[in-house]
Amino acid sequence: VFTLIVGAGDKERFGWLAEKAAELGVTHLAPLKTERTRSVAAGIRDVHVAALQRRARQAIKQSGAPWAPSVVAPIDVKFAASQGDPAYRWLADATGEPPPQLPPDAPLVVVVGPEGGLVPAEREVFLAAGFRRVRLAPDLLRFETAALAAAAVIASQRPRRAHE
Repeated sequence: VFTLIVGAGDKERFGWLAEKAAELGVTHLAPLKTERTRSVAAGIRDVHVAALQRRARQAIKQSGAPWAPSVVAPIDVKFAASQGDPAYRWLADATGEPPPQLPPDAPLVVVVGPEGGLVPAEREVFLAAGFRRVRLAPDLLRFETAALAAAAVIASQRPRRAHE
């Protein structure tokens, strides 16, 4: 299981991310409601979930991926911080360490902040919940690029298999 939680401010860019996440084997994809995404006019709303799920399903037809990720309605920071096994939680952070090697079946949760990053209070919620700061590139990345970098790292560490 690979859950990707992303602070997505723009529904079109998040839709593109849903397609690519499907190709890279993400099993669960969740938009994250943050202080910086709340005021975005073109942001992800509950009514967009069905269309995002369709985009993910369309992407697997060409890529041959065995499943599309489940796409859920936007979740808040507190709920997101409670997800997953504490041993396998990553917070994308330019000041973190390189991604560690994972056991093949580790149930990973990765959180990527929105454009401008998480505000300090949000970041602290994840760190207090035991998320490990992981650097995905030498420089800051846009939310969709960071999410894809995380997905590519995990895809490179895991063999393809049937949906769980």
